Amino acid sequence: MDDRSMGAADVPRSPHPRDQIAVFPAPVASASSGMGLGPIATLATQGVNGQPWAVDVTYRSPAGRLLSEIRTVRSPHGLDPRGLPVENTEIQLLNFLIRTREREPGNAVPTRESSAADYDMVRAAVGEAVAVPVNIMIDQNPLSGTRVDALGVAVIEASWGECTVYLTGTPDHLGTLELHTTTTADVDHL
Repeated sequence: MDDRSMGAADVPRSPHPRDQIAVFPAPVASASSGMGLGPIATLATQGVNGQPWAVDVTYRSPAGRLLSEIRTVRSPHGLDPRGLPVENTEIQLLNFLIRTREREPGNAVPTRESSAADYDMVRAAVGEAVAVPVNIMIDQNPLSGTRVDALGVAVIEASWGECTVYLTGTPDHLGTLELHTTTTADVDHL
């Protein structure tokens, strides 16, 4: 397969999501049909020190609005601890808010100061929120986790084997918490 996008001879094409799933050293969680989110809109892998670190599976409305993200983070076992990213409720909430923020034409690109203010706002909101226990299902196996609701967004964190799974979205899209291991059939349409 050619590794270039059409019309861009020098630009490497990202690997297909099924290839990203294959190289990730753990299973990847995605929403089961019972959650009502529809098909996966995007699947992206983030790396650290040349190794896959996390996989984000996103779901969007037919109009393109971000509904939910499911982030599977691998165990740091076997990775150099220097440079490992921070993964917590604050980071998940901040990233979700940034991705859902409406950008109007002419708005300035975020500055270091505005980004710091956003992080301070999120940190304060999460600090005031109460983490409540929740149960989720992955591959029909019950798991315990915690849920934090802040700034109109819910973040659920659960341990899944050696991985951590974060579900982030508006509370109305996180009512039913049924996930499954992502398969190539889940991403063939991408």
